[in-house]
Amino acid sequence: MTISFEDSVTALDANSYSAILEYNLYREGMGYDSRTDEESKVDLIRATAFIESRYLGSWNTNSKVTEGRRLHWPQEDATDASGETLAEDEIPYQVKEAVWQYAIKVEVANQAGLDPVYDSDVKKKSFEGLGSKEFFGRKRSGSLPDSFAFIDQILYGLITSVPGGNRILRIERTC
Repeated sequence: MTISFEDSVTALDANSYSAILEYNLYREGMGYDSRTDEESKVDLIRATAFIESRYLGSWNTNSKVTEGRRLHWPQEDATDASGETLAEDEIPYQVKEAVWQYAIKVEVANQAGLDPVYDSDVKKKSFEGLGSKEFFGRKRSGSLPDSFAFIDQILYGLITSVPGGNRILRIERTC
């Protein structure tokens, strides 16, 4: 199966915020093995789709450089957490890192079989040769597993609020 993959910041049909090479270099820098091109494409498309759907309406910018683009970034007049203006052909590193981290966390969770089905009443799960893991209470159907909440922090300064969560405010020191 050939996967349609487009990571160009100028492409209207882009479906990834990252190139395969960038992703694999990040993985290696974090101590993970590289993935094949096909595995990387799937990882990046799924992770980008997650970031797009999770943060829809939460970005602190709303002016796409090119109307009709599938993805939110790049943006006009966007700034990072420190207030620096981002180039209009730039996808912020934080967005790419959020995509990479989501992809890695999903892969690791799937390989280890550590995450239960969140719609279930599973409160404790045993893993052969690894012991067991307790889960406190039941998650709402469709809610984000706690193990992915860290992405909000990666995107600090680029998002104004988190769906269903508290607003993230920019704090400035005036001394």
